[in-house]
Amino acid sequence: FFRLFAIAMRKTCRLLFARTHAQHSMLRLPDVGCELSNGLKVLTVPDESGMCGVGLFTRAGCRFENEKTCGMSWLLERMVCKGNTKYNEEEVLQMAYDLGGFTMVAEYREAMYYSAQCFKWHLPECLDMLTHIAFKPTFDPKGLEAGKLQAMMDISFQYRQPSYVLFEHLHQTAFSGSTIGHRHWPDPEDIANINAADLHAYVKQFWHPERVAIVVSGASQDEVKPILEHIFREMPPFENPKEEVSSEKAVYTGGSAMIYNEEPPPTSDEKFQDRNHTHCGLVFQGLPESHPDFMALVVLQEYLGGGTAFSQGGPGKGMYTKLYRNVINVHGHWLWGIEAVMSSFSDTGLFGLYAQAEHQYSKNLLSVTIQQMAQIVEHIDNSALEMAKNTYLSRLFGALEERQPLVEAIGRSYVLHNKLWAPEEIQSKVRALTVNDIKKAGRNLFKSNPTYVVFGNTKGAYEFSDIQRVFAELNNRFNSP
Repeated sequence: FFRLFAIAMRKTCRLLFARTHAQHSMLRLPDVGCELSNGLKVLTVPDESGMCGVGLFTRAGCRFENEKTCGMSWLLERMVCKGNTKYNEEEVLQMAYDLGGFTMVAEYREAMYYSAQCFKWHLPECLDMLTHIAFKPTFDPKGLEAGKLQAMMDISFQYRQPSYVLFEHLHQTAFSGSTIGHRHWPDPEDIANINAADLHAYVKQFWHPERVAIVVSGASQDEVKPILEHIFREMPPFENPKEEVSSEKAVYTGGSAMIYNEEPPPTSDEKFQDRNHTHCGLVFQGLPESHPDFMALVVLQEYLGGGTAFSQGGPGKGMYTKLYRNVINVHGHWLWGIEAVMSSFSDTGLFGLYAQAEHQYSKNLLSVTIQQMAQIVEHIDNSALEMAKNTYLSRLFGALEERQPLVEAIGRSYVLHNKLWAPEEIQSKVRALTVNDIKKAGRNLFKSNPTYVVFGNTKGAYEFSDIQRVFAELNNRFNSP
């Protein structure tokens, strides 16, 4: 009883501390970054909350893999608790539990990070645990086999999610299988062929000071730097990687992929009806976060909005957006959902529409998706634009009230762009956008070749050449001199 009571009190106090002092740190950039003696960059956002968020970020992921290294980042993500040179698996799990249980690892297409939250007095232990997980894993035979098994199981689970399959193929098709389009999910054979030496070489190459940033919220540089210097002083010095990481620029090509599938989902997944639908994605080349017109696309996405017939967390979200009012409210008797989607990378991006419906309505689904994409910048007025601006800014500032999104936003921006954007700077850019700015950003999308992917009933799919012709004509109308 007392142990359960202590755990409950610890979690309650953590929430109280975090919320009471939220306003001290949310709208601030980190202190001027410092550099450790080994070259690692450290960014801190001090506050008086008594809580700390910690993140270790690096430029790694499937973008930088090739046929020889395919699956490395996928497997490494599942080796986080398998032990390192200082802590075995049981000790890592116990430390994560003692620190509050909030420890996670995430791997995107071009960035990877380990993160945790803790009370400020546990910051030395938290930093010690994460740095050893990231920089000094052991990959012992037992842990490696367990990690491989988990990696293969997770691959099979991904294919149970048609929306995941669709977005994976959208990225592969948009970039012709290279850079951003490299396979995010490896084949089971790729995982089986990876050994401990391969993983050690991968860690040495990608978890190197020149690619890594450490972000700490809730503590100052004067507090964090001595802790990290002490930790790394006890570690062997970093070795230079034997091979240079490819810096190939992402080249958007567009294209089409049809994946026929009408098989019902596994019995255990029958309650998720959308897993047995036809899913469609139509996207164009977007923009990186550093582009001057990036914020216009962000606000355009908020303006278009959309959603599904079932909205997790309760109905009502997004119901005043264009796609909800003009599409879901009109075709809701057969259309399961449609929404604007966007992904951004260090040098490119994607922007478009994603929709789904039951298999017998696949022809209607594809028609509506193409029609709505062609009309994304029509009927935008000042009142709708102001609503979209306010929606985005409320989402932004709401997210930054959470410690982990704040740490993630700082870390990813720094390792991918070597730049940080203050919330006030973002707000001023958003407020300055006009209807013409939004229309210009939307019309410029059509300068690129479309990417068109269907997963499900592909029998009614349009010819890709017809889709290309439609948007080529729109581009000539919108962007001709």
